[in-house]
Amino acid sequence: MLLENKTIFVTGAGQGIGRSTAQAVAEEGAHVVVTDIHESVIAETAELVEGTGQRALPLVVDVTDAKAVGGAIKETVETFGRLDGWVNNAGVIKMDSALDITPEDWDFQFDVNVKGLFICSQLAAKQMIAQDNGGSIVNIASNCGKAGYPNMAVYNASKAAVISITRSLSAELARNNINV
Repeated sequence: MLLENKTIFVTGAGQGIGRSTAQAVAEEGAHVVVTDIHESVIAETAELVEGTGQRALPLVVDVTDAKAVGGAIKETVETFGRLDGWVNNAGVIKMDSALDITPEDWDFQFDVNVKGLFICSQLAAKQMIAQDNGGSIVNIASNCGKAGYPNMAVYNASKAAVISITRSLSAELARNNINV
């Protein structure tokens, strides 16, 4: 199995792409840390991961809270001994006309989609560097980051930022054997 004995951390794993990703990496042999802001949905995802024969660690984590993310990484390493991969999937969208979007809606989307992704990437990379064995960080973006769609200006901009951050981190972290 491609990911046998690896530990992969998936944000936004409560449903959709995050849940499918958690299942897929488990099927490839990884232990999976499944996180979301909603406890009930990560319990369901953890059951699906464990149904593959792999171990799951369900954690409620707000990706915009660096202290919470750091605590989750510490618990991951205490439970599985290491962190090998990170999937930044957590994201939010508030569809509204560009003329009607509020500063609060702007902040909410950028806090989760951009700041949260950066916090997670930064802390995951620090852990991987401390382990001195490389790793992988996968950032989930969207075609919305490359093309404009009506009623999604803020979401589109946040996903463009994700694409740019990914390119920058890739160039910067390659020397540490971290693939972004």
